[in-house]
Amino acid sequence: MNFTRNTGPYFFHFFQILPALVLLIQLWLFLRVRAWAVSIHPERRWLVIVAATLFLYFNLELVVIFSIRSKVASLTPWFRYGLIYPFYIWHASTLFIGLILSVVALIKLPFRAAVHGLKKIPAIQHSLRPLTLGPRYASFDSSRRIFLRHVTTGMTMVSFGGATAGIFIGRKGHELTETQIGIKNLPLEFDGFTIGLVSDVHSSIFMSRAEMADYVSVLNELRTDMVVIPGDFVNSTTAEVYPFGEAFSGLHAPYGVFGVMGNHDL
Repeated sequence: MNFTRNTGPYFFHFFQILPALVLLIQLWLFLRVRAWAVSIHPERRWLVIVAATLFLYFNLELVVIFSIRSKVASLTPWFRYGLIYPFYIWHASTLFIGLILSVVALIKLPFRAAVHGLKKIPAIQHSLRPLTLGPRYASFDSSRRIFLRHVTTGMTMVSFGGATAGIFIGRKGHELTETQIGIKNLPLEFDGFTIGLVSDVHSSIFMSRAEMADYVSVLNELRTDMVVIPGDFVNSTTAEVYPFGEAFSGLHAPYGVFGVMGNHDL
């Protein structure tokens, strides 16, 4: 297999600052969950304890995963399915929820500031006081809280459900697409020449050696004249190239197998 180094711009990997960013989002989410549990269910202290346990467990695991991420590609299946995948489901889902809530908070910020400023004006404050004390306002406020609670619950279910489906179902599928490309003045010797292409393999905890070997089998069965792999052989670490090399060393084609590095490979 021949490889050509990508000469394009270097993409900075965020693995130095990503754990700190994730931990900050996790802390903010936990504080919101705790505030919600205390305000909605003050008698159920166990909700706070359960939330604290989950956040503590998965964030301690975050530190462990980042310390051994160079070895995760070679971990046993039970370790990946029992510990690694739940870890990624948790963090992918909570990161999505945190980003959505952050965007909503930023959108609401100028309106909250305007309302806060208006309430400082005595005349407006005097006019609003009877409205906020009336039964219609109390009914509206209760309906608003119920609506927001249902939206948050639905968003949480979609986030965790989507992440779980993506890891255990979506990543195992593949699709074969056949495309005919016409090239002007192409020599007759290349008429009907076939090229097999697979990209963005991302050898990692989500793409094991056995799974990559399945793709190699599919490509070999196509019996194309040439095979091209345009980049992103690995996901984030140098160690991930070894299972990739072991799996794709079985790939063959009459006119050769060629690869070019992507931004994840630099």
